[in-house]
Amino acid sequence: MRTARLGDGDSYAPFRFDLGDEVIWSREVQPYPEMCGVVVDGFCEYQDGGGAYTDVYWVRRNNGTFFRARSLDLMRAKEARPLE
Repeated sequence: MRTARLGDGDSYAPFRFDLGDEVIWSREVQPYPEMCGVVVDGFCEYQDGGGAYTDVYWVRRNNGTFFRARSLDLMRAKEARPLE
């Protein structure tokens, strides 16, 4: 098992987001606009050669607070559309 931190340059780490990406928290494709911000940190635990992995991102909101989320619970802000 290997651990990589976002921004360390590990080209094998399966990060979905990069530092500075604007993201929004979502549940079952429903975005929550009050939980949006910029990715400021993250880490990933993975195995060489592929397979399951775990990732966590720290996101700074516009009001200066932070929240933590997995990539499965985030989407790029530009892709978020409220359900009608």
